[in-house]
Amino acid sequence: MSWSLRPKFVSTYEKLFQSSPFQLKALDQDEFWAEIFSLDVDAHWLSEKLHHLSQEDCLGRCKGLLNMLCRRCLAHLSSTPFNHPVKANALETLVLFVRCMLSKQLSGWEIMDVFAGGVVESDPLFSTFTKTINDIMGDEDAPVEYRHRALQLALVFMCGVNQLSPGAYLLRRDLYPSVASIILSPKTRQFTFEATLLLSLLSNFHKSDGAKTNPYLNRIKQSTDNVLMETISWVAMYAAQKAAANYQEIMDDSPPTLATSFGSFVAALRPDRALSATPVDPPRELFKNQPIEAAIVLLPVYDLLHYNSVFRDIFRRSLAPPVDSAATVRSETSYSHALLSLSSYLLTHASSTSSPRALAYAHLALTTLLVVVGDDVIMSALCQPPPPGYPEVRLCRQRAPYLPFSSSPRPQMCALLDCCVLWLRHNLHKRLEVLSYSTCTRILYRVVGHLAATGLRLHYHWEELWRSLFLVLDFAANQIGTLKSVAKVDELVQDIICLLDFATRFAERFLPTSQSLHQFVYELVRSAPVLAKQSDLLKGLKLPTSRRTSFSPRGATELANLEQIIAYYQQKLPEETTQTAKAVLSVLGQIIDQEGIHGTQDLPLEELPLRYSDDIVDYSFVRWACIDGLALMGE
Repeated sequence: MSWSLRPKFVSTYEKLFQSSPFQLKALDQDEFWAEIFSLDVDAHWLSEKLHHLSQEDCLGRCKGLLNMLCRRCLAHLSSTPFNHPVKANALETLVLFVRCMLSKQLSGWEIMDVFAGGVVESDPLFSTFTKTINDIMGDEDAPVEYRHRALQLALVFMCGVNQLSPGAYLLRRDLYPSVASIILSPKTRQFTFEATLLLSLLSNFHKSDGAKTNPYLNRIKQSTDNVLMETISWVAMYAAQKAAANYQEIMDDSPPTLATSFGSFVAALRPDRALSATPVDPPRELFKNQPIEAAIVLLPVYDLLHYNSVFRDIFRRSLAPPVDSAATVRSETSYSHALLSLSSYLLTHASSTSSPRALAYAHLALTTLLVVVGDDVIMSALCQPPPPGYPEVRLCRQRAPYLPFSSSPRPQMCALLDCCVLWLRHNLHKRLEVLSYSTCTRILYRVVGHLAATGLRLHYHWEELWRSLFLVLDFAANQIGTLKSVAKVDELVQDIICLLDFATRFAERFLPTSQSLHQFVYELVRSAPVLAKQSDLLKGLKLPTSRRTSFSPRGATELANLEQIIAYYQQKLPEETTQTAKAVLSVLGQIIDQEGIHGTQDLPLEELPLRYSDDIVDYSFVRWACIDGLALMGE
């Protein structure tokens, strides 16, 4: 006969799980649970045991034990001194309990039942739960590991409940000072990422229903602590860089150097490459798990850029590169560099694997960029040329057609426009992400409006943008049968037409050279067949006026304006010149140089595109933030 000795921790819990309700009642004693919590926690065994319980077990035969376990953890955690192992083990047990129970897809009522025994008992239990977390996190004399684990407990709870009603218990007590103290304390500053994520999840709890009453959102709006926001900014930049770097590790898309260009040329001469086609997109499986969870930092970045004036000021200041004593720019990546770089990868690969998670991240990136362009100071700074030696924003070039490289340093606004081009090009599918395309159109409308209003002439490869916009219109016209069932496609088409009309009227105020002006009109004339389809498209997709929420309810007048301009230039083109693009461009250039763009009229300033508004924010991203938050906490 073979004998196996089980650890006391395991044998004790096995006995508990096998106990009857009557036996459990007898074991509900302080001394008994103090003895259990004095044992080192076998995290793997306990986690496995709790994970294997079914919903029926948790709400049925094991409910009494689970209620007692949760209640006893809190009692010993809140009453035991930090130097006693009972406190550490009770905290560790509670973290495992919360994680495992909240992974079972319980409803809000069921969570209260499993944790507390019912709705009536839930108020005192969750009040103690919240108070205990707050007391430990906010105690600057507490050991660092306790404050960190309490922070993780709060994160696991908020991520696990997601938007279910028990999450409201953490809104009843103001945890903001405690969380802020973790960020500000030199001993715990290393946990800023987790603390910032917790604040963001708390401020986004039922945000669409109670934005005015959420105490954490109000705290974020009112905070004037510059050190706090500086620390969060630095951590956010680091996390964004890490997330972007992960794409780059999968596929190197670094800018070509002389050596790499020569190497590629030599490789192309190999016999097995001689007949190879144009480079194709990498296999979708390469990016199926992207972005990594660190990209979740976009959520607090969005919140703080949108709501906190101090954070916005820090972001603005980062756009002016630091200069050392020798008057040379330090080659440090700014917050905007990190945001734009990560956004480019998210927007390029958003729909390559048809992942709802990747699409949610891409939409959040676009919404964040919309907040950025809603600030006139930031817009003006983004449009300024960088000083010599300032690094270029690293943009994604992992899917064909690739963005062109620039031979000279560019304003960061060019990188922002490139992000929009990447989204427009690479995400045209039958299940069109209309909300994200509308957000992208608003960004472009805002940028063009700002350039036109200020008279800034931005040196950018504008033809890439115009072609991408016409690509979307052509796709919508060709897929009208499929897109009839997709909401608000007509409004998207209408908005793009209005954007093109707006750009046409103001082209001479923001396009930098006569060549770029000629190219713009050429793209209009070349895309005449695409525009001709839009009238029928809008009729086929027409919605009642009462259902339109577009920022521009126009469309028909703007389309007629564009068609009139195109018809004018088509009549001016001799038949023999229409055979080659070069000949057409030459003739158009001569006409435009003499007359300007035909039929254009400036809009009055009061009709320029509106600033950012909340009506397009997709709050469903919080679900993915909670899933990724749990993944970051580990098992």
